[in-house]
Amino acid sequence: MVIPKAINADFKFAINVISDTVICLKSPEGFGNKLEINSDKNDKKYFEKEHNTIWYKITTKRNCILSFDIIPLEVKDDYDFILFGCQSGSDCNAVKQLKPLRSNISRNEKSTKSITGLSEKANDDFIGQGPGNSFSQPIKLDTKNSYYLILDNVYENGKGHKIIFHYSDCDAPIANDLSPSISINIFDKETHKPVTVKVLFIKKQLPDDDTLINNEGFLFIKNIEAGKYYELRISADSFLSFQDEFKVYPKDSMTIKNIELQKIAIGKKIIIDNIYFVGGSADFVHKSFPALKNLLFVMKENPKLEIEIQGHVNQPYNLTKKQNESYYQILSEARAMAVYDYLIKRGVETSRIKYKGFGYSLMKFPYAKTAEEMEQNRRVEIEILKM
Repeated sequence: MVIPKAINADFKFAINVISDTVICLKSPEGFGNKLEINSDKNDKKYFEKEHNTIWYKITTKRNCILSFDIIPLEVKDDYDFILFGCQSGSDCNAVKQLKPLRSNISRNEKSTKSITGLSEKANDDFIGQGPGNSFSQPIKLDTKNSYYLILDNVYENGKGHKIIFHYSDCDAPIANDLSPSISINIFDKETHKPVTVKVLFIKKQLPDDDTLINNEGFLFIKNIEAGKYYELRISADSFLSFQDEFKVYPKDSMTIKNIELQKIAIGKKIIIDNIYFVGGSADFVHKSFPALKNLLFVMKENPKLEIEIQGHVNQPYNLTKKQNESYYQILSEARAMAVYDYLIKRGVETSRIKYKGFGYSLMKFPYAKTAEEMEQNRRVEIEILKM
């Protein structure tokens, strides 16, 4: 099985923590380009192996006691963690050069919402596999050192997480003006390697928008403001462009955007994620519009791009009374045409777009049982005709 690799799953791409709260809306996927932790099953300080990991880097300007709560967005997810230290003057370029200071690899406790972390009520520095306390002891931070936190979600296809950092007994006043921040990470959806792109990141405001980032790269971290609206535009040669608009909240949080860009080539078919329809109709549900708006952005950013929109539907295999063949064919064509109409009404030339319905002839899961499998059958794809 090929395990997907995410950019922040490697130590060298650790996300800098610059606020008291980190929110990662997407679960880690895979262990990165290199398996960095592989230990004995009975070793309390390390995972036996990485599953789906993400790295964070913690630096401090105050000597404080650090505790934190790792809160899964899905209770069934089992997040383990290791907190490493890198002493001042040390050349910490690889995981083997880091010293494990705290860990918790215990089984998730669903009765407490699977929350884990460091707590003043805990007694142990390291907690091994199996049933056990979900929390390890807090740690005294030293301004001279750097700290690295790796989270591992044991289960695939999980949800994201939230981390709340607590600082106490500090030798300097705690600043109360910490700004929210955003971490933008761009990588190839197929190879899962970083991709250097052109990024335009804008704060939407009157009378004129404020451009915060207008540069090339694959990793960006920027302070932002709670309650404000932002627009993110990403473009790169031979990749589908990306556009997103969002509001920042809550205060003192870090928003992580891991952007997977899809490589394009003539004849290639690309699934357009997150375009959904009302059951049995060609009407979009409200949550489809960000994906439609992004497709419109792609067409306007690439004026030579010509595509065919291909509609697919799901046929439940266990229905006692099924619709006739023409029903599914007509529905798939209507859904493809709905995407076509959305683009044409917003200025894309008709000569650049074709559309076609395939009924249920190309279902990814002919015997779909779960809602997720049915959703993947009920999809919209585009085929690149010219670029």
